[in-house]
Amino acid sequence: MLRYNKKWFAGITIVFAVLLVSLTLIAQNQPNKYHTMNRTYDSSWWNYNVPNQYQMQPDQIQEMNDLRLEYDKEIIPLKNELRALRIEMRGYMNRSDFDPDQVKDYRNQVRDIEDQITDYRLDYRKNMNNLMTEDQKIYFSNSSNGWWDGFYERCGWDYSDMEYRMGNRGHMDYDNRDRGRMYNNGRCCW
Repeated sequence: MLRYNKKWFAGITIVFAVLLVSLTLIAQNQPNKYHTMNRTYDSSWWNYNVPNQYQMQPDQIQEMNDLRLEYDKEIIPLKNELRALRIEMRGYMNRSDFDPDQVKDYRNQVRDIEDQITDYRLDYRKNMNNLMTEDQKIYFSNSSNGWWDGFYERCGWDYSDMEYRMGNRGHMDYDNRDRGRMYNNGRCCW
């Protein structure tokens, strides 16, 4: 009887360990499923919920994806620099002996980088519009269909949702509110 209980306990322990390891591995992989830079944005993504007469052609999709890669190469270093500068500014503002002029300098640097990002966004929007037919431009620019309107905002291409507000520690905090850009109607953004 003792031997039977040991085998039973060992079996349950092994099953539990395998289950725990499996769930851990699955859970660790989930964030990368939709947020990877290697995701393929094919016709099913670009033409999701788009009427046939306005759908993008394979050559347009390829050029849009090429623009996306080009945009990412330009914009990601700027976003990283902006993030690092904000962290540095917050750390400086948490000091008891901070200089308001230095904070203003940080804010000016932040605005300069945001302006660069906005300039890139505008340039790439123009380039993307140049790839579309006139009918596609009209359709995708029409805010009633919801595809193009807000496209840049939900994909992180616009800083209109950035606000200068009071942080949770009582100091002014320049922050970017996450409004669920990555989960807009089940569509990922780049």
